[in-house]
Amino acid sequence: MLQQAISVLILSAAAAVSPVSAQGVRGTISGNAPYVAPATRVLVATPYPSSGADSTSAVIIGSAVRDKLASKIGGDDWLVITRREMNTNFQTWGYSPDQLFSPESARQVASAMLARVFVMTTTSKGPGGLFTASIRVTGIADDAGQVVQATQLAGQTAADFGSRIAEQVTIIFKAYPDAKNCKDNLAANKSKAADGANKALRVVPNYGFAEYCLGLIEQAKDSVGSEATRHFKNAIIGDPFSLKAFNQLAIIHQKKHDSTAVVADYQQMITIAPTNRLLAEEAVKIFKQYNRPDAAEQVVVAQMKLDPTSPDWPDLLGNACAASAAGEPDSAKARVKFACAYTAFVQEYTLDATRADTNFFPKIVYVAGNSADSLLWAKRWAAKYPSSTDPYKLELSIYSDAGQVDSALTIVDVLNRIDPTDSRPALAIEIALLKANRVDEAIKLGAFFQKNGDETSKNQYAGLLVSFADSATKRTPSDDSTAVHLGQAVVAFNPPNKLYFEFGHYFIVRGLQNGLVVMSAAARADKSCTTVKRYSAFLDMLEPSLVVISASSNSGIAQYGAGIMTSVRSERKAIPQLQGVFCKP
Repeated sequence: MLQQAISVLILSAAAAVSPVSAQGVRGTISGNAPYVAPATRVLVATPYPSSGADSTSAVIIGSAVRDKLASKIGGDDWLVITRREMNTNFQTWGYSPDQLFSPESARQVASAMLARVFVMTTTSKGPGGLFTASIRVTGIADDAGQVVQATQLAGQTAADFGSRIAEQVTIIFKAYPDAKNCKDNLAANKSKAADGANKALRVVPNYGFAEYCLGLIEQAKDSVGSEATRHFKNAIIGDPFSLKAFNQLAIIHQKKHDSTAVVADYQQMITIAPTNRLLAEEAVKIFKQYNRPDAAEQVVVAQMKLDPTSPDWPDLLGNACAASAAGEPDSAKARVKFACAYTAFVQEYTLDATRADTNFFPKIVYVAGNSADSLLWAKRWAAKYPSSTDPYKLELSIYSDAGQVDSALTIVDVLNRIDPTDSRPALAIEIALLKANRVDEAIKLGAFFQKNGDETSKNQYAGLLVSFADSATKRTPSDDSTAVHLGQAVVAFNPPNKLYFEFGHYFIVRGLQNGLVVMSAAARADKSCTTVKRYSAFLDMLEPSLVVISASSNSGIAQYGAGIMTSVRSERKAIPQLQGVFCKP
């Protein structure tokens, strides 16, 4: 099985490697015996084939490279990690034996196994059924390495081909220590560093690691000098996959205002790392700056002709188009770019649905042209990551915006089960319910906030009810019953912010104020004991709220309450007289 994405388990897997095997100990400290540095661990990754049908051959080739290289360089200086140790770790991390990983994922595997040097091979099969291989040898922490090419001979078995690959790369391990001396002495002793690099180059001409180091030495002398440029170009000859070497050349070319060369440098970089979103965004900015907005698509078109089944190229195109759209001030042009990105990401998904991860889904949702497409990918996102709240929050937003409150309520239930401490979904559905005038359902959310909400969210819940009560009083005609209902809900909820509590009482009074005049007149005009009793009960309901708002720290509310309180107390005094007249035994 081809593995595109590496499990997060691997990123913390160094602890799974035993201290002894991790160090490759060759000597011990005992008495006065001198300390001998441990052998440098080397991971030979199983080759990554261009076709899954060639996975079995890839395992055979990889095993042969590993075994032959161990016999050629193994000993005091190098320790090639065995197939058995690799598979033991794979089993620990939940992978199959001889699991195949893409180059970047395999590099993470090497790091997790505490390898210091990494051998990565990619293979493809030509029309004659013979393999060609590109083999890169680089230090895990190095910015450049060395790449060699190999072609399977007619009649040569996969195992023999692997052994021949190992023979070809053996010489790189002879040059590596001297090149590393250059890197190690770069800051403190440039002369010693240069000596190491030049010694390595006598063993491996155009050795990318050594040439890159010499380029840094020369760049420190002259940031745009011809010698620095020469060494970085030589580094690319040795390692055409060195992003850093191309980046250094791009810096030089920018300083020399060579726009054609800068564009070419960035085209090479995005070809090397097509799934690097940040690099793609930077490249798009560069291409725009130099009036070459077509440069990224030019790379994609060329690479897709060479490898139409690779999902890397539509991913690169999608990233480039999305970055271009984000920075486009012309909305019409931006829509075209967003559509380009969406089509590309859909193509990537079609080619390899396993690449749809927590990075992919936000990208395709971002560039989707309508809510239907966004909802489609949000549902796929939720199906793949059912414990993640992000896709459900997206669904909630789409349903809420569309006024599909019942669907939104269903999503809120899911979100509350996943993370009841996050009150934002409940607040969002409260807004949707209030907008739909489903006041009772919005009020019922108070139980959730009382149980799970913090002080802030409780105040937010109450604040939304207060705000909607205010809007109810401003309608024509005023919706007094809704204002009273919401005010009573706020008072019953008793929010931490006592100003909201006072506002709850305020809207009870506001909603009942018009009734005060009407019922006062009716109590006298109807000449009915029943009406007088209703009026007395009405005053009983109104008075407690008036007491609260009359004592409010908000002067406006307090003055309003005090004014009505005067009328209510006057009416309260009249009740016994009215009862005596109309409520005779």
